[in-house]
Amino acid sequence: MDIHSHISERKEAFDLITVERIDYANPYDYKKLHRHDYFEFLLFNEGHGGKQIIDFEEFEITSKSIYLVLPGQVHLMKRLPNENGLLIQFSKTALRQSIAPYKINHTLLFSAINTIKLSDEQFITLNELFKKLKTVCHSSSFLKPYKLIHLLGLIILEIIEIIAARKDFTLINNNCAYRFMHAVETHFKEIQTVKDYSILLNIPINKLTSKVKTHLGKSPLEIIHEALLIEIKRMMLVEQYSHKEICHELNFDSQSSYSRFIKKHTSLSPSMLKEQLLQIAQ
Repeated sequence: MDIHSHISERKEAFDLITVERIDYANPYDYKKLHRHDYFEFLLFNEGHGGKQIIDFEEFEITSKSIYLVLPGQVHLMKRLPNENGLLIQFSKTALRQSIAPYKINHTLLFSAINTIKLSDEQFITLNELFKKLKTVCHSSSFLKPYKLIHLLGLIILEIIEIIAARKDFTLINNNCAYRFMHAVETHFKEIQTVKDYSILLNIPINKLTSKVKTHLGKSPLEIIHEALLIEIKRMMLVEQYSHKEICHELNFDSQSSYSRFIKKHTSLSPSMLKEQLLQIAQ
């Protein structure tokens, strides 16, 4: 099982945030598809056509671009030798500490986009912040934990601002849509109907459907099914669960209903879907 962990048991900020050159010596085989339990932001100065695969979607590596890999997502980087930049890895705890005072619901924005092509000005700003964070990471200042959290917060706010400028900014503050997305991320394995989310959130179904559709552009059921399908793909390929095990873990009432679900959303059988995913990984 290729699930790579940040050192999340440690409590100090400098143990929850790391900054490296993109070509650093990885402690694991980064050439194999793997799954993170931490955030990884990869800022490329130079990109020349390498590839990033994030949750089975392929993105070309381009110059002055940033790629966001979130906890739980599947990742594979096929970097060319002359591509360079910096990356930040940080835990959920570090993120909460860094932007807690601002009460910003980052989840909707980060989950909606995995890559951003930056303007020259945006790249210069983020690159300088990444480099400052790297310098602090390797310093011995007694204020190191506070500097790290402050700088990480600035980086995250810069990225949120860039994303929000491209999307409906009210998305950040729409409590109903945010609560639904957060609930799906937390409970999609055991709760799979809109009615049950309506009860969980104490929001009438009509209101929930309307707000989610308006702010996310999809129906609540579409979002639930997307969460299930991507988890099926992750479990198939990265964690190498059998179809029977996936069916049990995701609470399908039978293997036939599991197969029908996959067929409906991919036009493939479970075995054909796994074969397709293996081709992407290779």
